[in-house]
Amino acid sequence: MPTFRGTIVGRQVLLTVHVAQPSADPEQGAEVVPFRALLDTGATITSVSRKVVDAIRLAPASWLPLTGIHGTVDTPTYIVNIAVPITEPVPSPAGETSHTFSRGANLEVALLKIQPETFDVLLGMDLLENFHLTIHADRFILSN
Repeated sequence: MPTFRGTIVGRQVLLTVHVAQPSADPEQGAEVVPFRALLDTGATITSVSRKVVDAIRLAPASWLPLTGIHGTVDTPTYIVNIAVPITEPVPSPAGETSHTFSRGANLEVALLKIQPETFDVLLGMDLLENFHLTIHADRFILSN
């Protein structure tokens, strides 16, 4: 079972993810771009900033009405592949190690309406529901 461990910084669960075009496979060495991501268990859909859209040259796939604290707005969605690289591989019970922690293949993501200072990808429950997240003090463990 691949496991990713990290430290919580400023009450934010931040990690690096690799984002690629939907036709690219980050696990097979395709061109990927690293971005800082925030785990948000309160978000229903993964979202990306304009910086991600521009860097990867994403074209809108559709439009989605998103409801937040300020009401409902229509936002463009994009199709991407997301991978979480493991910086410190943790051996599984079978003795295997993995350098990539699963991925969101052909994942539909929404555009963030703001440009956050500390992250460019907001990992929502559409991706996180496949994993187990443990938070204790200033550390977190993400596994599948």
